[in-house]
Amino acid sequence: MQVRKIQCCKWDSKRDKLKKIPALLRLERFSGSSLQPISKNYSTFLIFIRYMFASLKNGFEWFLFGNLLYGVSAVALALETTLQLQIPLKHPGFYLMLCFGTIAFYSFSYQYDHHPKPGNRRAEWIYNNRKTLFRLQWIYVFISASGGLWLYLSLPEISHRRTFEYFAVMGLFPGIAVLYYGIGFPGLFTIRLRQNGWLKPFIISLVWVGCIGVTPVVLQMWRFPQESIPVVPFVGFLLHNLMFITVLCVLFDIKDYAADHNCQLKTFVVRVGFRKTVLFIVFPLVLAGIASLLFFLEWQRYSTLGILLNLMPVFLLLFVTFQMHRYRSIQFFLVVIDGLMIVKASFGIAAALWA
Repeated sequence: MQVRKIQCCKWDSKRDKLKKIPALLRLERFSGSSLQPISKNYSTFLIFIRYMFASLKNGFEWFLFGNLLYGVSAVALALETTLQLQIPLKHPGFYLMLCFGTIAFYSFSYQYDHHPKPGNRRAEWIYNNRKTLFRLQWIYVFISASGGLWLYLSLPEISHRRTFEYFAVMGLFPGIAVLYYGIGFPGLFTIRLRQNGWLKPFIISLVWVGCIGVTPVVLQMWRFPQESIPVVPFVGFLLHNLMFITVLCVLFDIKDYAADHNCQLKTFVVRVGFRKTVLFIVFPLVLAGIASLLFFLEWQRYSTLGILLNLMPVFLLLFVTFQMHRYRSIQFFLVVIDGLMIVKASFGIAAALWA
């Protein structure tokens, strides 16, 4: 049986969108020398399948390139922190503020390129959807601000001094994030922490750990000032998160090796190369993270199953590290490298709940 050409839809490479054009709904096939029409229901089913695949692809690209992945990762890691430290879950306004604030920050950070390089799928997607992204940025900011206001109104009243202290601690990490991409005063000075290639991964991980680890604890102290949180396991868990996210940032710099080299941005990979980065930077950080994690798990008296569940993301991180010597696409870095944050949070939540 031979199938005649089916024309249901066409890919517009300029806009990267699935454009519906008049479809040939009457599909035909050859059966010997006679021409027999296929049922209309079958042809409609084929069109529906193609439409569903295109919709899934479009949604997947929005999740990756639209920075929704970072918002989900932030919420997942914040949930893991509260469960691992055995403190109550936070107010819904906190998760709204954290999720949409993270998405908005990364949306403002990745400005579209007027002339995206061929093969840079992320830059092309951002350029093709720049108008929609520009509108969504301010919607994200509004939702995040609304969540923050909702959270603040739910908190009990405390002294002005304590309020200032708590706001100073929680605002420190978003402030560092702003300084990371730069703030300047014309004719005076410019601060851009990103220019320091050695500190770059540690600054990013510090911001993440502060937002998903320190902020929930500060809110807990605000809401229940009479309750104390053990400092030693808290610091151990934060150090583990800091080392884990730092390694992800170092691995992610491999993608930007050529651009960083041309811009004279001396990241670890640019300075010492991939092999030495893995041997002298990644492995020591992973070992430090494992040591702090085991200290935390022993202090919290986790079972063997809980220890294995918490160590599983570290083993996956090492496995991914050994796969980095080959060329990888931007989708690999976003799905695998950044996706490890969701994997880590999932295993941590499972360990806290069932182990």
